[in-house]
Amino acid sequence: MRTKTEIIEAVTDWITETVAYEIGKRNYDTDSILEVVDEEIYQTIYSMQEVIYTYKAKEISEIIGIYDAFDESDFSGERFEDWSQVAFANIYQLICDEMDIMGMVETMVETELNKEDLK
Repeated sequence: MRTKTEIIEAVTDWITETVAYEIGKRNYDTDSILEVVDEEIYQTIYSMQEVIYTYKAKEISEIIGIYDAFDESDFSGERFEDWSQVAFANIYQLICDEMDIMGMVETMVETELNKEDLK
């Protein structure tokens, strides 16, 4: 089972790869890149074994500890239906709480634009 730190490290890698790809396409619009990054985060979380498998979903939810099966989703306002929903919410909230995604994107875009100015 992954730790919180391992999840954050993995997400940092995904974001870095996604932003680099977008910059490689000459997309320097941070809002546009943030939309792509957010979609990538959703898709990646949905495909994680900690979300797919009930036992692992319960384990990671207990490790992160933001939500449990008796809580309501901040997204829908309804009670979670299963451990997979709880795990998704825990992982997504962990990412939101622990990472400055906008700052990462802005820094990477600014660095690339500065490189372009030097050419």
